[in-house]
Amino acid sequence: MFHRLMKDRQTPIIVVVVAYPATPLVTSRVRFCVSAAHTKEDIDTVLKACDEVGDVLDLKHGLPKRQRWTLEEIMKRAVELGTMA
Repeated sequence: MFHRLMKDRQTPIIVVVVAYPATPLVTSRVRFCVSAAHTKEDIDTVLKACDEVGDVLDLKHGLPKRQRWTLEEIMKRAVELGTMA
């Protein structure tokens, strides 16, 4: 469903979902192929789409909401996060 919702957006985003048996039954993964040709705006578009689809599919679990960074904070710190070793 994640793949379909990302693909069916106004600006389609193609992702590869890795599911069982490659992952445990309840913990699928999504692969994104990012290249040097992608701009920060491209990455921000994908982050916004993931945020929206994550809300629709109720995928945001783990840390309590008050402990998670907002989408705006992630986009603001994207360059810093990308250079962390």
